[in-house]
Amino acid sequence: MKGYILIILIIYLIVIVKSTFMKHGFNSPYPYYSNIKNRINKVRLNLDEPDPTPYKLLWFNQTLDHFNFETNGYFNQRVLIIDQYFNQNPNKGNNDGDQICTTPLIFFCGNEGDVTFFYENSLFITNTLAQEMNALVVFAEHRYYGETLPFGNQSYTNENFQYLSSEQALADYSKIIPSILKQYNALNCPVFTTSGSYGGDLAAWMRLKYPFVVDGALASSAPLLSYMGTGVPYDVFPVGVTNDYGETSKDGSCANKIRNSFKDLETIAKADNGFDEITTSFKLCSPINSNDDFQSFLSWIESGFNYMSMADYPYPASFLEPMMGNPVNVTCNLINQLDDSIDIIMAGLQNYYNYTGQMKQCFNTNVFIEDQGMLIPWGYQGCTEFVFPFTTTGIKDMFYYSPFNLTEYIENCQSEYNVTPDPNWITSVYGGTPNFPSSNIIFSNGILDGWHGAGINVTDYSKNIIALLIPGAAHHLDLRGPNPLDPQSITDARLLELKYLTEWSEEISKLKSLK
Repeated sequence: MKGYILIILIIYLIVIVKSTFMKHGFNSPYPYYSNIKNRINKVRLNLDEPDPTPYKLLWFNQTLDHFNFETNGYFNQRVLIIDQYFNQNPNKGNNDGDQICTTPLIFFCGNEGDVTFFYENSLFITNTLAQEMNALVVFAEHRYYGETLPFGNQSYTNENFQYLSSEQALADYSKIIPSILKQYNALNCPVFTTSGSYGGDLAAWMRLKYPFVVDGALASSAPLLSYMGTGVPYDVFPVGVTNDYGETSKDGSCANKIRNSFKDLETIAKADNGFDEITTSFKLCSPINSNDDFQSFLSWIESGFNYMSMADYPYPASFLEPMMGNPVNVTCNLINQLDDSIDIIMAGLQNYYNYTGQMKQCFNTNVFIEDQGMLIPWGYQGCTEFVFPFTTTGIKDMFYYSPFNLTEYIENCQSEYNVTPDPNWITSVYGGTPNFPSSNIIFSNGILDGWHGAGINVTDYSKNIIALLIPGAAHHLDLRGPNPLDPQSITDARLLELKYLTEWSEEISKLKSLK
């Protein structure tokens, strides 16, 4: 609970990220993504997946600071355009000579990573919606991620980070969309934003903040209520993950065994030579020498179980690490045959981190720290506008006692980034209630995904706010391409998403033709 780009950084940054994310328990609530690893993993798993529709590459000359008239800087922002299915002359004149365009621009709001990774894992957008709706599809990379680095290899300094925020990202997108519409002579065409996870938040916020640019949105697995001040319990995500493991059997034995195993690990760690025993038993590349190392080790284990749940897809996939289909069920079937706590934890670690033998001789617990291109900018965002008050207790959830400490959180951010987070920023800027104050948005959440409890799950037909809770679906599974192993629930959800977007597109096109 608590990633992804090829950027070589100096050692002190690695130390900063390690202390920030592991020692102090400040971890990204979203998956770590790795575009390069993803391509390698597809080969390892021999995945017979269709390719996304090819894109054209655009470098957009973007404004550095949208909210300061004294700043005149610009940078190149990476944009991918899919126009093979777009009817560039969809306009039909009505009796008054007005132009109607029913084929939309579908704009993918890039999130915390390399945009090509999301493009490769969103075939429902690149292939299905592009063809079915004759849509113009655009993927825009989020500033400070992937190859969109405003200051090149100097982007990740505290001084240059000041231009990194969700508000700046939204303003970026609000500039790109009209430019592309003009380029394709499509100014009357409907515009829908889409994305998943943090990008899903951005897709919804685009509709909220820029309703004159965006006509609707499909926000998948968007945990809009995970931020501090929304009133959602701090343990909503770990409890959701625990339910995924617990519901693999009637008695919840798998989650119970994992919970008890964490307790046993803490007991072992307190014994003489306990750290040595854990290092040896788990075949760790780096030894555990202190309690800080041990807490980082626990966080690494927890992340493995969390991410396995988030990517609990019904078929083999390489979205995070390469995994088999239904990894939670497979892991729990194995765990329920085991009694030794170390064996139980190792079963999860092997299935998540080492399914294809990628760990080779030992487990590298620094796997997240090494994906610098995602963690450092994401850490900065977590130390400014995004305060995620994550808590595990080992009671409702299957993990260990780790309460959220706002004072320590703030002190850590001040130390590492020289900034002070505002715990109420998100709710002040975007709101934070289950009744989302906008219209024409589909909020889709998979019940297997621990984040669904922090999503928008209230439907309001009067405003075309559609909440889809999808049984048997994990983290933004609906944005992935159709697969024969998909449960019927995800097939039905995609059909509903297509239905609503098509209906709204027709309605919006008529309204735009009257302007």
